[in-house]
Amino acid sequence: MAVKWTGGHSSPILCLNASQEGLVASGAECGDLMVWGEDGTPLGHTHFQGADDVTSVLFSPSCPTKLYASHGETISILDVRSLKESLDHFHVNEEEINCLSLNETENLLASADDSGTIKILDLEKKKVSRSLKRHSNICSSVAFRPQRPQSLVSCGLDMQVMLWNLQKARPLWITNLQEDEMEEMESPQSPGQLLNPALAHSVSVASCGNIFSCGAEDDHKLQALEAQFKELDFTTDNLTQKFECHSKTLANQAAQDELWTAVLSLKFTSMELNILYSYVIEVLICLHTRVLEKLPDLVRGLPTLASILRRKVKNKHIRDVWESVLEEYGLQEGDITALCTFFVAHGNKAEHYIDKVRQMYIRDVNFMITNMVKNQALQDGLLKAVQVVEKGKAVRVSEEQKSSLKELIPSIKS
Repeated sequence: MAVKWTGGHSSPILCLNASQEGLVASGAECGDLMVWGEDGTPLGHTHFQGADDVTSVLFSPSCPTKLYASHGETISILDVRSLKESLDHFHVNEEEINCLSLNETENLLASADDSGTIKILDLEKKKVSRSLKRHSNICSSVAFRPQRPQSLVSCGLDMQVMLWNLQKARPLWITNLQEDEMEEMESPQSPGQLLNPALAHSVSVASCGNIFSCGAEDDHKLQALEAQFKELDFTTDNLTQKFECHSKTLANQAAQDELWTAVLSLKFTSMELNILYSYVIEVLICLHTRVLEKLPDLVRGLPTLASILRRKVKNKHIRDVWESVLEEYGLQEGDITALCTFFVAHGNKAEHYIDKVRQMYIRDVNFMITNMVKNQALQDGLLKAVQVVEKGKAVRVSEEQKSSLKELIPSIKS
């Protein structure tokens, strides 16, 4: 049943918006703003100075008492519990604002005005972050796309609908409603028949973010452009995945470069280096031995730790056993990378010290590592190696093994 609410405005109402809590805000000509209860009871009223028309009102989804309102070239932020004073206001548009839109994260507010410009206001920094100008006439409506806080759609009296991404100053896609309309007309215009131009007055985006509708001058003009949106999104997602993959590759390369630089620039004495090398080699031997214990059938095919590291990439069974061994000793792949890098850099000149000799030279090796090793990945790897050995989980190197230490991991660096 339709209900008529009265007793609020004395001038024509221009805009409405409802909150998730059931409140309704209405803006009218001459600066008039009202807030209504769910039952139609007037809860608050204010009149903006200057008597500019209130052209758009918008509740905050996350804060039901916060209301955004545009009047003239100004945006005011209000608390519906006290409308007389604004929480904040911004004057960023040069001409009258027609529409406001918030993105999902509520850190950006878009305002479309009569000059055809869309201003993107960063609400956290309280300044304009983007100024989008491509419409050649009044920009009548703008809407952020759900699930895509950096993307929005706009339309205007230039008969154009545009898709924007805030990372770029130009629209990603433009369609002209008048051109579409002319293509649909197969029969010639009848004498005396007048057709309104396809002036776009409003745009709305579905919750999926892939479908939008546009209200044009002719009542039948409703554009649903799902296919184009999906194609654009597919292309965007592919490019995003490629950029992310490339970024990860560059980040890994940079981390490896930093690790090698840190390993090669260590300022340890030969005795200190030998002690660290002893911890490293004992842990690497222990890992190799433990994997072979779990894979007795592959002992001959995995003669070194390097062969395990190489074959686990393509062999799921070896990879699963390797990961279980790392978990058993509380180690991660980054720790192994650091230890192997240290071994490759210093294994050809370092000597192994047994536990008693290590204790005789240095009582607190953890303190030495923490103070001398600045690279975090290398520091973490060495500290964990010490932890594993000191807990007795690593196998002690015997005199018979010394001759084979140099051949243990011949191809780690590659």
